[in-house]
Amino acid sequence: MFFRILEFVRKEFIELKRDRRTVVALVVYPMVLLVLFTYAAKTDIKDLGTAVLDLDQTTQSRKIIDQFMNTKYFKLKSKTSNYEELRGLIDRGKCFMGIVIPAGFGKDIESGGGRAARILIVIDGSIPPTAIQAANYSRLIAAQYFGTGLQGGAASERGQSIISLSPVNLKARLLYNPNLDAIFFMIPGLVGYLLTFLTIMQSAMAVIREREGGTFDQLLVTPLTGFEIVVAKLIPFGIISIGAVSLIMVVSVYWFGMVIAGSLKLFFAALLIFIVASLIFGFFISSISQNQIQASQMTIFYMLPSMILSGMYFPIFAMPKIFQYISYLLPLRYFLVIMRGITLKGVGVMEMWPDFAGIFGFLAVASALTLWRLGGRRVQG
Repeated sequence: MFFRILEFVRKEFIELKRDRRTVVALVVYPMVLLVLFTYAAKTDIKDLGTAVLDLDQTTQSRKIIDQFMNTKYFKLKSKTSNYEELRGLIDRGKCFMGIVIPAGFGKDIESGGGRAARILIVIDGSIPPTAIQAANYSRLIAAQYFGTGLQGGAASERGQSIISLSPVNLKARLLYNPNLDAIFFMIPGLVGYLLTFLTIMQSAMAVIREREGGTFDQLLVTPLTGFEIVVAKLIPFGIISIGAVSLIMVVSVYWFGMVIAGSLKLFFAALLIFIVASLIFGFFISSISQNQIQASQMTIFYMLPSMILSGMYFPIFAMPKIFQYISYLLPLRYFLVIMRGITLKGVGVMEMWPDFAGIFGFLAVASALTLWRLGGRRVQG
């Protein structure tokens, strides 16, 4: 009995040797997830893009700005000349937070009491966990500034600082999602993730099933071009996907109270582009897979990194640079920015054109690869 089992085990190893993609998936995939969850799956903030509006232009205002920027939490992206410019940077996603120092800030500090020195922190509330951390760190930094004798007039006696207790009135203004409702942050991410999974899995499995049944090869010898085959297969899956998302959004609006602040036409235009791009990528996966198991493995291999690196749960700016660069290859990254921009911020194409360009770029590459693979199979047939 032992030798019979041993021979059967040897046969299984021979099968695995022939199916190298499965072996690679079994070995490489856990390592990839380990690295991603260790380095990229972080909720703490680091180098948060920050715009500054200094209407005081005094030594004290520059010191408080330096106090923010000398930490690991905030990184100066732009100095603005008015509030509209600062707000525009946050609308476009160029900055996550803005610091407004009003005129008279230095004078209030030097007065040593009486009127409180004021600071306004403007925060993008579309990502509630990050917004809460940004507000808390801002309060901590302001408290440290006013408690370290950095104010004008601080003296020293017997080697110790005499600390002025001038109060600070730090106000945080949360944009787009003032109540920090996590569900409004999660719904766009959920829509994007479900669409990615359903469209890629549907299109990959449909083509693989036809290939295994022999009907797909019959299509390749018909007068239909590769482009016509792809379009014909796109339409049913696209209609089903749009219907599913429409149902999700109806429930979100009428049950959960979500408000779509932007244009519905732009919303469905972005939805259509993303669905087409994902479906075509699913066709490409099917074209390089030999069976349904391989197609599902490749889909899952693509899905989990997309979830981690796209900004669905974890802020991209908190990730190491290498993972930030990798995220530019994922269409879900761009789609989530567009979804949250339309539903929460109410911004338009002008603010989000780089993200639309990113999805179009992915669509163009996926289409070219898919048509190339279909053309190669046609020639072989």
